[in-house]
Amino acid sequence: MGVAEKLRRVPVNQRPALLLHDVLDLPIEQVAEQLGLPVSTMRGRFARAWPATSPPIRKELCPAMADSERSLRDLVEEGSRASPPPPVADLLRRARRRSTCREAATAAAAAIP
Repeated sequence: MGVAEKLRRVPVNQRPALLLHDVLDLPIEQVAEQLGLPVSTMRGRFARAWPATSPPIRKELCPAMADSERSLRDLVEEGSRASPPPPVADLLRRARRRSTCREAATAAAAAIP
């Protein structure tokens, strides 16, 4: 079923709210403010409109957006599986070692005529 067909299944008064939320990804509170309606009214309209448009219209209109969401999800999962950072003491030891090497290199360079 195409996007136009899905939108035809949604009552006319629910379409603007659905498009603002699903396609433009605005929060429900902002959609309510834009349309001049109470937040509770918006929540009710979404609850009635969503079953008619499952899966979300956004994924059909913007496949790149769906791909980027998937990529972001993969990155978050990958980050959660990553090993923990090294202890601070190890980092300080490495930094001191690098600093000492730099000082030695600078002294050697200054000693060369």
